[in-house]
Amino acid sequence: MNIVGTPNLRRNLRLLEWTQHGVMALMWLINSDPNYYANQPSQVIIKIVLWAITLTMSCFVPFQAPINYRRMYIFCNIAVLMIGAFLGVGDGMLLYIALAKSCFLLSL
Repeated sequence: MNIVGTPNLRRNLRLLEWTQHGVMALMWLINSDPNYYANQPSQVIIKIVLWAITLTMSCFVPFQAPINYRRMYIFCNIAVLMIGAFLGVGDGMLLYIALAKSCFLLSL
C-alpha cells in the first residue's frame, strides 16, 4: 500500500500547512505595532505578498504530477520561504513544513 499518495495524507499535510498559515496570520495581527508598520510599509507589503504566494502554492500541491513538476514546485516553495527568511519577514515553521512536504512529494 502506498501511504504517501493517499488522500488522507494529502488532506493532513494541507490542513497542517493551512493551520500554520492561520497561526502565523493571527500572531502577526496580535503582535502588530502600528508605529513599526507605519515607518516600514515595504516590510508589510513584502510579508503579505510572500504569505499569499505560499498560501496559493499550498492549494495546488502537485501530488499526481510528473517528477519534474514536483521538483519545480519544491524549488519555488523553498525559494519563496528562503527569500522571506532572508528579508526577516518569514516564518521558520513554514520552511520545516515545506521540507517535510517535499520528502513526501519526492517519494511518490
